Amino acid sequence: MTAGSSRRQGIGTEERSGTMQDMNQISLIDTSLRWGQEALLVSRLRTRHAVQIARALDSCGFAALDVMGSAAFEASLRFLGEDPFDRLSELRGAIASTPMMVTLGGQVGFSHHHLPDDVIDTIVKELHNRGVDWIRVYDSLNNLDSVQHLIERARHAKQHVDGYVVYNPTPSYTAKKLAATAKAMADAGCERITVYDPLGILSEHQAREFVAACVKQAGVPCGIASSMLTGIAPLAYAGAIDAGATFIDTCIPALSSAASAPPVESVIPGLETKVSFAAGDADARHAAEEATASLLGLYEEVLDPFRWRHDTAPLEGALPVSSIPAVLEHLQSLEELSAERLASIAKEAAAVSEDMGEPSWVTPLREIIAMQATYNVVEGDRYVQISQEIKDYFLGLYGHPPGHVSQSVERTVNGMEEPITCRPADVLEPGIPQATKMLNAEDVPVTDASVVMYAMYPSLYLAYAHGELTPERLPDDAVEVEEVIPLEESPSGAPVDAAAPAEEIVEEESFEEMTVEVDGETYHVRILERSGVAAIIEGSAGTAAPKMSPGKRKEGTVVAPMQGLILKVHAAVGARVKMGDVVAVLEAMKMQNDIVASRDGVVKEVYVKEGSVVKPDDPVVLVE
Repeated sequence: MTAGSSRRQGIGTEERSGTMQDMNQISLIDTSLRWGQEALLVSRLRTRHAVQIARALDSCGFAALDVMGSAAFEASLRFLGEDPFDRLSELRGAIASTPMMVTLGGQVGFSHHHLPDDVIDTIVKELHNRGVDWIRVYDSLNNLDSVQHLIERARHAKQHVDGYVVYNPTPSYTAKKLAATAKAMADAGCERITVYDPLGILSEHQAREFVAACVKQAGVPCGIASSMLTGIAPLAYAGAIDAGATFIDTCIPALSSAASAPPVESVIPGLETKVSFAAGDADARHAAEEATASLLGLYEEVLDPFRWRHDTAPLEGALPVSSIPAVLEHLQSLEELSAERLASIAKEAAAVSEDMGEPSWVTPLREIIAMQATYNVVEGDRYVQISQEIKDYFLGLYGHPPGHVSQSVERTVNGMEEPITCRPADVLEPGIPQATKMLNAEDVPVTDASVVMYAMYPSLYLAYAHGELTPERLPDDAVEVEEVIPLEESPSGAPVDAAAPAEEIVEEESFEEMTVEVDGETYHVRILERSGVAAIIEGSAGTAAPKMSPGKRKEGTVVAPMQGLILKVHAAVGARVKMGDVVAVLEAMKMQNDIVASRDGVVKEVYVKEGSVVKPDDPVVLVE
């Protein structure tokens, strides 16, 4: 048991009475380190800063600290160069008395696709070893068979489970249907049920109705988690508390706005005449707020106004793409980010959702829907470009859609393939043996943590393990600056032949290679070492694809549709391809996209390799 074990069983289970002195007491779950930083800092919060904030939050009397979800897990590897499991260990060391919680997407785990059961088992084991007390579990389609295995494994590991029941803003998704889902999750082993409203669209009346139905049916403590995106979440919290909710999600004010959870310092005074809060010392909360606010200046690069604003689009039935970093990054890379573009994509996202049977707008489906809508709008035609995740969805690999899918779109996406009707994990081969084999082949240490990271993000994890990723830097990052001397002069003052090939110089002295970032551009450089002093003798733009001006580009050149990482290269020089054949697979905005040949012919040039970083319109292959 961890340090928080003595408190964790009491979350949301306080005795209730009707007197003002002994009024209903509501537990507060702080989600700043998960929901707050994912929504507002694009999951870029460094571990060292998260530890500082966690240490301050630990003194605030919160019922639990929710510290990690899929976005933060992936960003730790991709952008920060940090091991997310080590992050959990460091947080556990800083959180001495408060239960620590993570949020998992059921059979998806921390990834964006369903995982084999043995991978889920190992994730649960590793979370237990890292000191996680509570696992919050949800399925984006509210399919019980996509969360049941995880719930069983977590309970077997003596971890506590909170079942997120995702509110789906469709006329067919009634309080009765949501309550049935809540009861099924409680029967499967969840000790609490949280009504999760990721877009913040539940009104006070609706929240009261839905939570009351869950309280009646589930037979376990119930609470609510609602986004501040539309601004009405505090009203929903009032209705939920009237209906019997015993806990709510909040964030400290510095990380509460837009798509994040409501601010604790507004919720407490706003509802204190209705209930009392198990909130601990206000001075401790203020200290945590100051500690967090003092760090925000380091994150100016990601403090985008589009992410911090309220957005009422969900109240009008549209997906709030302004709150989805992947969409913003894609439009920025195309130089098409504007309020008008976002409005068009939001409208198209509602249409894509309808095509998909109106799934819940929650990770990962929210991102999948938003990116498909973006492709449809940018391309000017629907479903010309289709992500691998959209294909998987229509093949049933994310579970059973809640409504009827568009048959015409399904035919366009699936072709001759038929969707599965069983549990998605049942068609997957065990993942741990294959991951172990690949890590051994790549000479990467095999641990429970490494095999599950590889199973979830194979190419990304290998790039991380081999040191091939360049972590983003902050102003407070420690940088060792070495003296750089001119090539024309050696440390002793003796002239160096500037015309001599670099290879000849290197033969005389040892060197090392490293990656550096200059004005936002990544370069691989070779450092020549002489008597402890380093000199740059070779530099080139990283693994990016070769530049080729559009005017010189040959007919038949297949180009990258967007910025991203080349995961696979299927084309080889001399191979014959047909129009529509996949020549490479691009990972962009957390999704895989096929790059296809635009004509029949023979591959004459391949400009990229696996691991190459490409920008929009960079050449990939030449077909003649």
